[in-house]
Amino acid sequence: MLEELIGKYAEVKGIKIYYEKIGNGKPLVMIHPSGFDGRFYHKLLNFITRDITTIIVDLPGHGKSDVDPIQLSGKENAKVEFYGDYVIQFIKNLGLTKFSVLGTSLGGDIALDVGMRGNAENIIMISSSINTRSTFTEKDIENSSNSDPQRIMRFAGPNVDRKLVEELTWIRSTNSLEMLRWDLYAWNNFDYTKKLEKEINTLIIRGEYDPLVSKKMIEDTCKYINLCKSLEFKGVGHYVPAEDPKNTAKEVEKFVLS
Repeated sequence: MLEELIGKYAEVKGIKIYYEKIGNGKPLVMIHPSGFDGRFYHKLLNFITRDITTIIVDLPGHGKSDVDPIQLSGKENAKVEFYGDYVIQFIKNLGLTKFSVLGTSLGGDIALDVGMRGNAENIIMISSSINTRSTFTEKDIENSSNSDPQRIMRFAGPNVDRKLVEELTWIRSTNSLEMLRWDLYAWNNFDYTKKLEKEINTLIIRGEYDPLVSKKMIEDTCKYINLCKSLEFKGVGHYVPAEDPKNTAKEVEKFVLS
């Protein structure tokens, strides 16, 4: 249960990065979606086996982590690799030489970058793709809100629980709107199709009703990554680990522990 969570800070590239840790086994680093923080995964933790050491990191400028001045210097600097650099160094600072990495949405893009450059054993991408460039228009991003429950509902499955919508809206609203928009620009700039240099076991999970990541985007990703397995979860949308934590935990455990 969540009372077992241990929250700590690590200094990474001169700023404090907050993370939470639970379990005792193979390390699995989790990276949250745009505009959220590590609390996005708290429902999932109720189902993940303690035979996995789950490490949830708050990205710079999110949750309890410090902001990097680069994030305040304009959208031109918004890159997935910016976050990847932080997570790779964070993992090194923890002394992890073997690990798996999981991310949702923007976190999935970051997980791919971290996995490839940081030599992960396994990569789990949820609601993300090898190429998310130009998914949003600039107007979409500039008009985005971190406190609008309708935005959560538009991206979730049709039967999403209202209480979950409220929880996700609350988590996102406690984070900076400026960071949400910066994250969306980073997502919009991401194309890893020409950067793959190795083969790593990769699991991609998509929600049936995800309006952002299409089946074709998943298929295209697996064309580039040979060691790729894809799953589609029925009845859910973009926020798979929060909408269906039980099945997410089941598939993640199977993949990481196999």
